Amino acid sequence: CTWGTSCINGSCLCPSGLTNCNGQCTHTSNNASHCGQCSLSCKAGERCQNGSCELPCAANSVLCNNTCTDIKQDTNNCGACGNQCPSGSFCFDGLCAISCPAGLLKCGGTCVDNRNDRNNCGGCGNQCPSGWVCHEAKCFQTCSPVTTRCDNRCVDVQNDNDHCGACGNKCPSGKMCVNGSCNAPCIGGSQAICNGSCVDTASHPLHCGGCGIKCINGASCQGGKCVFNCPTHQVVCNNVCVDISNDRSNCGVCGKTCPSGQLCAKGQCTQTCPRGTTLCGNVCADLNSAQNHCGSCGNACSSGKTCSSGICTTQCPSMIPDICDGKCTYLMGDPNNCGTCGNICGSNMNCVNGTCQPR
Repeated sequence: CTWGTSCINGSCLCPSGLTNCNGQCTHTSNNASHCGQCSLSCKAGERCQNGSCELPCAANSVLCNNTCTDIKQDTNNCGACGNQCPSGSFCFDGLCAISCPAGLLKCGGTCVDNRNDRNNCGGCGNQCPSGWVCHEAKCFQTCSPVTTRCDNRCVDVQNDNDHCGACGNKCPSGKMCVNGSCNAPCIGGSQAICNGSCVDTASHPLHCGGCGIKCINGASCQGGKCVFNCPTHQVVCNNVCVDISNDRSNCGVCGKTCPSGQLCAKGQCTQTCPRGTTLCGNVCADLNSAQNHCGSCGNACSSGKTCSSGICTTQCPSMIPDICDGKCTYLMGDPNNCGTCGNICGSNMNCVNGTCQPR
């Protein structure tokens, strides 16, 4: 009998599971020259898998012992075919490890980022439905407007080092992704990396003085500190601009609250409004001059007009200080309003010092 065969009952036979092909005992399940049966050869570039000719292994897999293997995760072929990890360890990224790096979770013998792993989204074994992606440990049918789907996960291509500007565009070592371009790290001064982007912490309202320090409404970031720019006659009380002349919770000074039933008028808690003012809502207003209560409560003067003697009037410049029919004029020299509104001088007359005189 030839090599590998044995004489059994007067015949040269192969062991169980092998087939005699031209005198050689062969695994027809994975032999490319005898795939499935003797003399059935696979085409160039194909491999024999379970007795059938198939195309080569998919991406990220290599052929180990005629089996496609992910050498980044296979404990028996970790990093290379035949490299078996010791007992108690597992294969991660082609290296034998006993624990996962910070931020990763051990699931099914490998380390995963459960913030974006479709098969372990938010926890081991929590698989997202077909067509969905895992983003921030939650399954989403589509990515958010500011992210892009790359490798079955949502990424911000503006600051993702593995997908900078576009999926698969990985920044080289020593550079980082800023605004979709691979650049050198932030240059000194007040520049800092916040959420993957270089920001100026001296002026950025969401990272004022440091990443994540947000200035509240009404404040701006100046020199790395949140600064309030309150309107005239207002001050900052408990991080809010208030008018302490009429604010019941900050009457006259921050934190001074008027008793129930009393109002704050001119910085003083009072039971009734002072003489010359009228209660409009919770504010004592002078109806002769209050822009929002001109002549009566709630009568607000429009832009460009001011409240004078309870009437919303146009604010005229000093050169034409008088108003006729809502327009600024000069009664001392206007021939159509000479001396008084509506007094029109004749065609041969001029207005001089408020009097119509011959030219």
